[in-house]
Amino acid sequence: MMDLPAYFKYALTLLMTPNGIAAVLGVAGVVWLARMYLKKIEIPGLSVEFLKDESWFLHRDDNRRLVIVVSLELTNRSGQEARFTSIKFSGYSPRQEAAPVLLEGKQTSVPAPFPEYDQYYAGADYGAAPYATQRVWLYFESGSVDLRNKMSAPLVLRTANGRRTSVRVDLYRHPYQVQLYREQWI
Repeated sequence: MMDLPAYFKYALTLLMTPNGIAAVLGVAGVVWLARMYLKKIEIPGLSVEFLKDESWFLHRDDNRRLVIVVSLELTNRSGQEARFTSIKFSGYSPRQEAAPVLLEGKQTSVPAPFPEYDQYYAGADYGAAPYATQRVWLYFESGSVDLRNKMSAPLVLRTANGRRTSVRVDLYRHPYQVQLYREQWI
């Protein structure tokens, strides 16, 4: 059986030696430097909220690609505009051309609805205005086919001055496509 108080006493005596104190100070210093670096590269005053209800992915039957739509709400509490140079979703850059997507079932064909607010794409001159809240959506296309109903990946936003922030995105298959697939097999 383990004698925990004896182990704690032994660890405490090791930490109270000059080498133990130096090791504790060294670890604390590295943690402090890492925290300061991460704070320096963050976009100050910008909070990014992933809009789960307006984001989705689906499998296109016409060209066998995966279409991904991600909606974000950007809140800039800073006095400076955050001008974005790139937004990447798991390494993919957003595309400008959002080709209409038809979800085809046995008897119906439904167009997939895209959000009505601003779209960000690679090369667009887009920024989050100071002291404002804006919504933006992004269109991605992937050559890989995902047969699952859930997709999870990081979304990284980078600004013109080299700062960045990221948010974890959990996407679900478009409900219209799920419904059409169910109708097809019934």
